[in-house]
Amino acid sequence: MEHFKKFCSYYMPYKKWMILDLFCAICSALINISFPVITDYAINTCLPEKNVKIFLVLMLSSIAAYFINGFLIYTVSYVGHNTGVQIQADIREDLFAHMQKLSFSFYDKNRVGNLMSRITTDLYEITELAHHGPEDALICSFTLLGAMAAMFILNWRLAVFVAFLIPLTAIYIGWREKVTISIVEDMQEKMGGVNSELETSLTGIRVTKAFCNEDFEKERFRRSNEKFRSAKKNYFKQLGIYMMGMDWIKSAMRLSIIFIGGLLYLKGQATFANLVSFNLFVMVLMTPIQKMIDFSEILIGGISGFRRFSKMMEEKPDINEQRQPVELEHPKGKITFHEVNFSYESSREILKEITFDIPSGTSMAFVGNSGAGKTTLCHLIPRFYDVTGGRVEIDDIDIRNISLKSLRENIGMVQQDVFIFPDTIMENIRYGRLSASDEEVIEAAKMAEIHDDIMDMKAGYQTYVGERGAMLSGGQKQRLSIARMFLKNPPIVLLDEATSALDSVTEMKIQEALDRLSKNKTMVLIAHRLSTIRNADTIAVIDQGRIVEMGSHEELMELEGQYSHYYKAQYHKEKEKEHGKNK
Repeated sequence: MEHFKKFCSYYMPYKKWMILDLFCAICSALINISFPVITDYAINTCLPEKNVKIFLVLMLSSIAAYFINGFLIYTVSYVGHNTGVQIQADIREDLFAHMQKLSFSFYDKNRVGNLMSRITTDLYEITELAHHGPEDALICSFTLLGAMAAMFILNWRLAVFVAFLIPLTAIYIGWREKVTISIVEDMQEKMGGVNSELETSLTGIRVTKAFCNEDFEKERFRRSNEKFRSAKKNYFKQLGIYMMGMDWIKSAMRLSIIFIGGLLYLKGQATFANLVSFNLFVMVLMTPIQKMIDFSEILIGGISGFRRFSKMMEEKPDINEQRQPVELEHPKGKITFHEVNFSYESSREILKEITFDIPSGTSMAFVGNSGAGKTTLCHLIPRFYDVTGGRVEIDDIDIRNISLKSLRENIGMVQQDVFIFPDTIMENIRYGRLSASDEEVIEAAKMAEIHDDIMDMKAGYQTYVGERGAMLSGGQKQRLSIARMFLKNPPIVLLDEATSALDSVTEMKIQEALDRLSKNKTMVLIAHRLSTIRNADTIAVIDQGRIVEMGSHEELMELEGQYSHYYKAQYHKEKEKEHGKNK
């Protein structure tokens, strides 16, 4: 019932159009019901009495009525479908807006292709239900009741036999729908799997071709597609059983008219006109019954789709704001971790009892082996995930008490895995601050040392970069991402392997630019290349989720612990490479 109320609420903005649609549908149903009544009157009254004038009036009126009925059907079709599309657009916007609120953990667990299926395939089914639902329900109910009323007036004995079959039809439809809905839901899930495999395969097409794994991808897609085909086959089997039963009911209705009507005619309890009219009424009744058959398929798909939509809308974000969160208006940028623990759901703890302070305007770098928890630590600061123990503070305020918008507006992040939108270079950089002018975008590009590369391109800043920046090199993608961050110019900057894809010369230039940007800003740096973070105010070594060393570069080198070991090993490796090049 709750889902039904939610579904009905989407009609409210378009209630005037729905009223028009339903009014035209009722008028059309009235015209269809009137024809058998007119036929009975013409055969029983006009023709025996040879009243040609009334007969012609009835025929001309019928012609005019059916001409008008054509316009009514056009209105029902156009207005109904248009309303359905409007409702679909509203539902899609609500679903997309809700997805924007969901946390990183939700997307960690759900495949993109499956989510896309929720927004496309499922919503198409809902659109069909939104259009045909009220209209077909009203037409079927009105036509059935009107036709049955007219049949009882003409001959109640014959009408009783017809009426007996109507509830049987309704019971049969309800029974078969319960069987089919679960099958449709399974089919939609399998379609989501097909979309997921397709999205994954096309996104990774370069890797597939590089490893000559086209046959493997085709086989993996075939298996997923076969599951959908099997689900669809089962659905059509059940639909065939349903259609077979409905055809039996329709045939029984026709035969009952001929058989029972013939017996009543022989007994003098029914006229020949009654038989003709009732056969016409059966044709009228076949229309709503056929609509019920067609609509049942739409209803099954629509109910299943709306259930999946409702299930998605019931997903709650892991990251929630306080009712009256604090707004960071002019943050100084001090960052504090106090005994922070973190784990992804039931997995082992990634971070354990992490405690440190980063005074505003200073920099702190984190080093350690892959998987030690450095990137996870960065993700906790903008609250992409919530700590499972302890607290993270900015300017001595627990970030759980700060509004997410103001928190993230004051944090800039450049990651190793850069995402580039399929748009122009200008718009990709402008994504850092959507209100920025072209001049500000260009200035940010110059600071990120990518302006010259852009100007060498044929279309300059209007160059289309392709899907996920396919037309850019790895270094250009990272510099473009850094340009976004320069444009945003936040008081807190997180750099997660921000220069890993750059050559030594460009890295040096970027490092100088980052040094300029870091003035009066709080910087958090993660880097495997230790030469890029040796000037940080504080360096922390993370090992198995714990901070095991902390201090300046000089202090840690004197300590001769893990950092000293990393640095010396890296230094000697770079020297060997340089020596090899000189040879």
